[in-house]
Amino acid sequence: MRIAAVYNRFVRSGGLEENYLSDFIAQLLANGYQVDVITGQTDSDTSSLPPETRVKKLRTRALTPASRLRGFNRGAAQAVDELAADVSIGFGRTTTHDLHRAGGGCHHVYSDLLPLAKRLGPKNRAELALERALYTSGKTRHFICNSQMVAGQISQAYGVPGERISIVRTPVDHARFHPSSSDDQIRKEICAELRTEPSIPVLLFVSLGHRRKGIDAILRALPQVDDAHLWIIGSRLESHHVAEIERRQIGHRIFHLGRPSDPAPYYRAADFFLHPTLYDACANTALDSMASGLPGLISIHDGAHELVVDGRTGFLLEQPDNPEYLAATIAKALALDTKHRKSLGEAARQQVLPLTWENHLQQWFQLIEGLLSCR
Repeated sequence: MRIAAVYNRFVRSGGLEENYLSDFIAQLLANGYQVDVITGQTDSDTSSLPPETRVKKLRTRALTPASRLRGFNRGAAQAVDELAADVSIGFGRTTTHDLHRAGGGCHHVYSDLLPLAKRLGPKNRAELALERALYTSGKTRHFICNSQMVAGQISQAYGVPGERISIVRTPVDHARFHPSSSDDQIRKEICAELRTEPSIPVLLFVSLGHRRKGIDAILRALPQVDDAHLWIIGSRLESHHVAEIERRQIGHRIFHLGRPSDPAPYYRAADFFLHPTLYDACANTALDSMASGLPGLISIHDGAHELVVDGRTGFLLEQPDNPEYLAATIAKALALDTKHRKSLGEAARQQVLPLTWENHLQQWFQLIEGLLSCR
């Protein structure tokens, strides 16, 4: 069977959607499918994609990000038609395919969280227009979401009936993210590098977009929490965050760890995963933390919260942008003894164990076969 995957950008410095799609394509190839990728940008050697992938690179003449989005959408629709694959699947800002995975969530909701200048900018308006066309034009037959939250948002924003949406949760790499008998030793080694005391509680924050992920609330909440360190993995802090840290005199409690090639040891070494995001469809970082046996404080604005049972597999943050509420929830988590914390982590891991590539692909194959049987 031949599948066309449509996504505008495959580069090594890409985000989580590129990583997911590269793994997804590799899994399809391993299961005997042929895969064509329709894209507008790749590395020069297409090393972001499995080597057996056939790549059709579209060239659009555009001077602005907004016009590039619109141009790629037009070119992708034509390419899908020309390739005549058995099934076409979209993963980004395109409108014409058999299936579409809304891995990034509902842009209609996320757009309201952007700063005013970005929200009114031409690129964001183009994204909103393309999303509306995707869900209302009838050019795509079925939609796949990775959380019930996103499915509900899409249905409410665009009137998509429930029978045209399926929930297929993101798989977790359990071989990479898991508890280990050497967790205490990993903690000691990391703390030795940071020159900190291993007995001090550690909150782990993983983010490539600090404003959306809730760093402002964290920096205002941390002074209200006694004796806890914050480890940050991801993008560098912006100057106003550094100034805020200095003003609140909490610099000695915050450690920026950069972007390690393997973050798994840090998940194993921390005490709690801190995730007061303003919006995530279903953050991989939340799932990875649970698989690692690291209980989380997870925002209800992340679809991953559907896997959290408050007080049993972690804690739900109903007011993630409220510093006082956040501080109180952190304090409640840190008050737990080691045995209770570990039981939360074990329960969290059990919750995500079914999220395997095998189960994920089985759901995809059922959707594909059902689509073909209706033709």
